Amino acid sequence: MESNLIGNFLVALFGALAGATAAFWFQNEKDKKDRNDREYSAATAAYFLLIARLNSVECFCREHLNEARTKIMDEISERMIFFYTHPEPVEFKSLAYLADRGHGQFIQDLRLAESHYFDFASALEERNLDIRKGNEGAITEVDPSSGKIETLVKVHDKIIITDQTQNLAESARSAANDLKRQASKLADLIRIEFPEKTHHSFKLK
Repeated sequence: MESNLIGNFLVALFGALAGATAAFWFQNEKDKKDRNDREYSAATAAYFLLIARLNSVECFCREHLNEARTKIMDEISERMIFFYTHPEPVEFKSLAYLADRGHGQFIQDLRLAESHYFDFASALEERNLDIRKGNEGAITEVDPSSGKIETLVKVHDKIIITDQTQNLAESARSAANDLKRQASKLADLIRIEFPEKTHHSFKLK
């Protein structure tokens, strides 16, 4: 009788332990999958943000730069140029796991690329603001031969705008190069870190 009680107790005990172990294992696997999904989502979100920014800057270069994209085209050198800025920042906190996996240099390079991108956007906005101010303080004259109204921006303002325009071209090229490099690196990291999820291609053409 006593041996049967002990046997039943041991069976119940082992059953409970097995159930607890299985529940722990399943929960652990679920937590790992959830974490993996979050990390993958963070990386792909950053990748597509970089691509959106790259497309915007490259479009700017195609439309507004000439001579192998080295300077602003003469016919628009003193006009305001509008550019859609993707203001949402890269979520570096959600990408911190990459540094833990030995990709700390990439995170630093990505921060630098983001800084160059916003420097470009800020330089363009500052240039547009100076052009607007220059136009407000400009002198208007009527061309006697054509009857057209000409706007004469002050010489000092024109020099400032010319300098800003050349700096803007350099900033655009730098931002585009940095964005392309970091997007390519991130695509490689996604393939390395999440091989089971990247059956489709993450590759810049």
